[in-house]
Amino acid sequence: MSEKITLLIVGLVLDFIGAFLLAISEYKSKAEIKKLAGTYVESNLQVEKSLTLKSRIAIFASVLLAIGFILQAVGIGMAN
Repeated sequence: MSEKITLLIVGLVLDFIGAFLLAISEYKSKAEIKKLAGTYVESNLQVEKSLTLKSRIAIFASVLLAIGFILQAVGIGMAN
């Protein structure tokens, strides 16, 4: 397999993984939704934990997407 094809495939795989991580970070179980929607004194630690995790996943997924797009661009830009 040529370097160009390898870069395109690796880029697409990274983009797929990044998009998948972003998507699954949005899904919550009914039990988790109840915890997040509950009323607590002063602050809701469940919301804080959930938002922190979601933020970390989003940053990691965004990096994967960026690397994937860059690899695809380099692969397309390579001369045959």
